[in-house]
Amino acid sequence: MTGLKKSLTILRMESEAKHTVLVNGLYAEVYDASPEENYWGNHKIYIYDALSDLADVERDSIVNYLYEEGFIDDRRTKCEVVRGEDYL
Repeated sequence: MTGLKKSLTILRMESEAKHTVLVNGLYAEVYDASPEENYWGNHKIYIYDALSDLADVERDSIVNYLYEEGFIDDRRTKCEVVRGEDYL
């Protein structure tokens, strides 16, 4: 199991996604590692890109959308793109 798959599995088992949003045909999930702290630095965004063609500009626009709609508190929230080949 790769490190990415292992970290995703561990994160999902420990907590449910705070938000799951469909943006531009891609699913984005926001997780909060320590909800009791209510600190934006504990949040992490996972964007699932099955076709592995997500450009950095589009990733940034999704993060900006999540911020503007109130799903995240800061644009500096950690973001990880999970590409299709990560599932192989």
